Parts: sequence; C-alpha cells; structure tokens
Amino acid sequence: MGKSKVCVKQTLSRTGTIVFLKEILKGLESGSVVVGEGDDSMEFSVTDQIEVELKGKVKRDRDRVSFSLSWPRGAAVPAERQEARVPAKTEV
Repeated sequence: MGKSKVCVKQTLSRTGTIVFLKEILKGLESGSVVVGEGDDSMEFSVTDQIEVELKGKVKRDRDRVSFSLSWPRGAAVPAERQEARVPAKTEV
C-alpha cells in the first residue's frame, strides 16, 4: 500500500494564495487533484458529490479560515478528467 497522507504547508502572499486555491479548483473541475510534487505527492480522484466544511476562528492575534473537502473512495468519477496539480511550493 502506498502513502496515505501528504501535507503542504507554506506562507504565501495573498496573490500566491489565490493561485494555490485556483489550482485546487482546476482539479475539482477536472476530477483529479495531485497534492505535492514528485515522490512526495498523492493523486485524488474527485467524485461529483463532495462534502465541504468551512471553519472560521479568531484566537489572540490570528484569524483563521480553514476548509476541508471529502468524498467517498471508489464512487463514480466524472467521465472527462484532466489532471491539475497543487504544488508543494507556490511562487508569487
């Protein structure tokens, strides 16, 4: 069995963050999202039904917005797929 978890964490400018999120959106549209790069990456086949969780939090001197996307494995994936990659590093 291959890797079961990969994490991409970095500090980006607002513009860089937008580019990063757009890559995730491209993958959702196409049905395939690759998180990470090279040997430190995982590909996820995205289904048509996705559970979305959005959280907002204020704690001391930091605001935080986080989201989670999940879907059942092995469910039907869109017929037309085109791979989109969420890189480990985004330059902007």
